Amino acid sequence: MTLTYLERPARGEPEGLLVLLHGRGADERDLFPLLDVLDPERRLLGVTPRGPLSLPPGGAHWYALHRLGYPDPATFSETFPQLAELVDGFGFSPEQTVIGGFSQGGVMTHALSFVGGRPRPAAAIALSSFMPTVPGYDVDLSQPLPPVAIGHGTYDDVIGVEWEMAVEAAILEAEARHARVLIVDTLGQFAGLRGDSENDAGACRWPRRAEPTRFRASFACGSRSTGTAMFPYSTSPPGETR
Repeated sequence: MTLTYLERPARGEPEGLLVLLHGRGADERDLFPLLDVLDPERRLLGVTPRGPLSLPPGGAHWYALHRLGYPDPATFSETFPQLAELVDGFGFSPEQTVIGGFSQGGVMTHALSFVGGRPRPAAAIALSSFMPTVPGYDVDLSQPLPPVAIGHGTYDDVIGVEWEMAVEAAILEAEARHARVLIVDTLGQFAGLRGDSENDAGACRWPRRAEPTRFRASFACGSRSTGTAMFPYSTSPPGETR
């Protein structure tokens, strides 16, 4: 099965690849506008794939979910290799590839970035998701880790913020002295900094807010790179069932 996707071309010769993965019940059009938000200069080839599964309550899905935190092994094992093949097939090296996603798409982002045997991308963006636990797809957080932007709504009543906090904690533990996690809460005010105090806090720029709703965002930055992340949602967009 070949995955369907939308493609936003780079302005010139692409310097890399930006892949954004939608959440449960959405489709390849859902995050397409964010390609220009994250890459306004259009330096990268932008791609938004569609989950290959059609499941209740409708829309496209990346896997079936019967228990939060634990994607259905049969459907995950069907879709994950397809997605990995698609991402790898564009001809860009892992060092040229940025992967991001929301909800189920964020879960697939974690899997593509951290499942053992997969190459590390240049960076990852995971919004309102969790690190998946699936037999045969063990997560490997050995160093070096890529920069990871993590965003999660504090009032999220579908996937509680504690799921992404657990990912944050695991990355901090794995990165030890080299991780930076910035916490933004309530109208985007800078709420705290955790990580290695020997590193310059200016190495990571804080996420910018787009809506005046309570929000919690973490930007875990490896010591090798910097980056910017924008997180416009505190919970699901209209119609997103996740």
